[in-house]
Amino acid sequence: MSFLLRLCLGLFLLAPSLAHAQSSLDIPSEGDKLSGIGLISGWKCEADGEITIRFYTEDSDGNLMPASDPIPTTYGASRTDTSTACGNDDGNNGFYALWNWAILGDGEHTAVASDNGMEFSRNTFTVTTAGTEYLVGASKEVTVTDFPNSGDATILEWNQSTQHFEMVMRTPAMPATDLGTCVEELTVGTEEMCSGSLTIAGSNISYTFTVNADGQACIAGTGVPAIDGCHAASLPDILEDIGVSVTRNDDGSWTINSLPSSGPVDPVDLGMCRVDLTVQPGEMCSGSLVGIAYTFTVNAEGEACVDDAVDLFDGCYSTMLPAGVVDLGVDVTRNDDGSWTINDL
Repeated sequence: MSFLLRLCLGLFLLAPSLAHAQSSLDIPSEGDKLSGIGLISGWKCEADGEITIRFYTEDSDGNLMPASDPIPTTYGASRTDTSTACGNDDGNNGFYALWNWAILGDGEHTAVASDNGMEFSRNTFTVTTAGTEYLVGASKEVTVTDFPNSGDATILEWNQSTQHFEMVMRTPAMPATDLGTCVEELTVGTEEMCSGSLTIAGSNISYTFTVNADGQACIAGTGVPAIDGCHAASLPDILEDIGVSVTRNDDGSWTINSLPSSGPVDPVDLGMCRVDLTVQPGEMCSGSLVGIAYTFTVNAEGEACVDDAVDLFDGCYSTMLPAGVVDLGVDVTRNDDGSWTINDL
């Protein structure tokens, strides 16, 4: 085969991959999870005709069946991010169309993008609906903690027109003044915080209680969605039910009126303390040093608590055990997850 023939054949085989590299279906992208009303969008360096999107769904035999007619898109939208791929500083390569994803129904679907009837891109994605193509009359507001950044509190509100939850307020994380442990009669002012633990359904739940710049009381760290979040006027009923009483004052501060007595939860007994044993929060082991019996417990805050028979080393320790214990040859390390590992006894 001549060099020229081989070159022509190579270019012929390469042409489809080059064409594919010069186009993209961005929304829906592969693996997307979609709901509500949104945008179909993408780009293609050169459009030979009308760019359309058609959706398909697998039948029981695994065959892709049409779930919509071809949907026409508007082509020529500014996409300056494509100018490098398309060359000649050509950035007017975008296409788009509005679409209500709920029309497709719950489940997995495939979007196929075509130019003048010729496919150039496809992606598989998943749709979740509210049980109807267009939800009317619903209303809901929820608070999401640690979004978009750790320590932030973001309020989401249902928007009927977009069929989405939209962000309506975000309270950024702040370096609050730490007042220490939450106690009765403590008043927590704006940008101040305290911390503590409560027994809920038999579990010891640690938390932080912060008053943000808007005078909202923000609870974080419990891992219980019904509690975590920022509250404008009163705390959730679940806290009142277990004996928590907190009042919001006119100046935006909050005063803790009462807290339930939270007796310790019996920790899981791992038996004898030994080298290489890792003790997690809520677990304990026991042993004897120089004839003194002791228990070694890790509490919900990740502190190592020692309780010995003669009250020599009693206490809870955040990062390391007291020097007297270390002098006896005890080597214990606190891990990033709040557990402690016994290295030597």
